[in-house]
Amino acid sequence: MQRDVVTVERFYTEHASPLELKLVAGANGLKRIIREPTVNRPGLALAGFTKYFASKRVQVIGSAESTFLKSLSPEERKQRYADLFSFKIPCAVFSRRIHPDKLFLKAAEQADVPVFSCPLITMKFINLATLALEMMFAPRGSEMGSMVDILGVGVIIRGESGIGIINVAAMFGVKSIRAEKRVDLVVTLKSWNEVQDVDRLGMEEQFVDILGVDIPHITIPVRPGRDLARLIEVAAYQTKLKRSGYNPAKELNDRLIAQMSRKMRL
Repeated sequence: MQRDVVTVERFYTEHASPLELKLVAGANGLKRIIREPTVNRPGLALAGFTKYFASKRVQVIGSAESTFLKSLSPEERKQRYADLFSFKIPCAVFSRRIHPDKLFLKAAEQADVPVFSCPLITMKFINLATLALEMMFAPRGSEMGSMVDILGVGVIIRGESGIGIINVAAMFGVKSIRAEKRVDLVVTLKSWNEVQDVDRLGMEEQFVDILGVDIPHITIPVRPGRDLARLIEVAAYQTKLKRSGYNPAKELNDRLIAQMSRKMRL
């Protein structure tokens, strides 16, 4: 599991279009790192209270902050900007098509802090930017295998290499491709001779760790003549049943125990 470094440049490159961002100053600071996946409105900091200033976040200046700044004298504004940029903020975004004043732009250039303008209303930008940042900060990992959706159950199929490559979109159409899917089950295909002990009832649940989450895991022995597609489909159905609270293996086991108990009493 790894987390990628999120720079202002990466945030801008990947989300400039949906967030309608335009760089207006501080291009030299695009390599600054965004350390927290959320957004902050620096109203209190601009008013002089910086004790609990969330300086590691993207800073958004909306109508409230802009109106307050206009009420200050040029000297006061200059001082507040100096105080703001004394912190290592990653960048500043002016929403609602608000254009930063010359003193702000000059201070940002001196501190190498990127400044962006955005036409979105402040809360809409905050919501969209927070979602974008959460995705960028999400832990990532790689799994070797094939991912399929079987009636809503996301299944990763793993096994030895050598099966071959097919173009799913060309064979089954673009509708057969999904951009994302939650992983519900991992199936590992192994040669029959490599599987020493097979749990025929399926009472012993196995799990595999993916990004810190325990995902149900099933090993299916492979030998000539076995319908692997149907076996994987059945495994997906069983996972779906377990998610709804029904465990067929446990029910069978309980019935066998009850039947044996009745025979012992006789």
